[in-house]
Amino acid sequence: MGFFRKKEISAEEQERLNTEKAEKEQVRAEKAEAKEKQRAIDSAARTEKKEAKKAAEQAHLERFFGTDPSFEDKMNVSIYSWAIDRVRENLLEENEVVLSTVPAEFDKSEKKEVKGVLIATNQKLIFSSNVIGKEYLEVMDYKSMTGITLESDGFRKKELHVMSGREKRIFDDIKEDKQLEKMLSGVRKQISLARSGGGTTQAPVVPQTDKYQQLEQLAKLKGQGILTEEEFQSEKSKVLAQ
Repeated sequence: MGFFRKKEISAEEQERLNTEKAEKEQVRAEKAEAKEKQRAIDSAARTEKKEAKKAAEQAHLERFFGTDPSFEDKMNVSIYSWAIDRVRENLLEENEVVLSTVPAEFDKSEKKEVKGVLIATNQKLIFSSNVIGKEYLEVMDYKSMTGITLESDGFRKKELHVMSGREKRIFDDIKEDKQLEKMLSGVRKQISLARSGGGTTQAPVVPQTDKYQQLEQLAKLKGQGILTEEEFQSEKSKVLAQ
């Protein structure tokens, strides 16, 4: 009866096999290390992107609702984003400063009201509708305005009456809060300045709220290895300081 006998391997062959095994293990280890590094780079890029988006959203919020926005202000910038973005992208100049933003309904006619936001800047008063696909904008120059008054519109609600000569525009369903107070005082001041011949006030340059795109691009460059961490942080600080 025969038995299978294990083939004997020479020392040289065994050394070759050991070398091949070690090389394969090294390749696997290098691939695993490269994969881990890429995972870390991707994670850092996602984090930077989130931070850039958060910074841009904060800049956007502060531009329209001030540096100390309430919880309701934060909700409004989201709810009325369509109307606000349309004003930001199409109507605001680079150095134009928003004084106050309030949700309101514009009495377009006796039977038709348009829901949106009323935005007072140091240059003009703007109403922007919040209905996607049915754009409606009302732009009022302070020079043509003769006054603005506040009237009651039910419990804790107010109406703004904006007069331009014999024409009166009514904006109602406005919550009585600090944004409304800022709007009323700010618009009255701008009307007074315009009527006195002094022109509207010029405030310091306010950056365009395109910071998100700039920060996102910096994050991409860092993720691609074009910018070092130090260069990224330096450029990021410049964008946020604009």
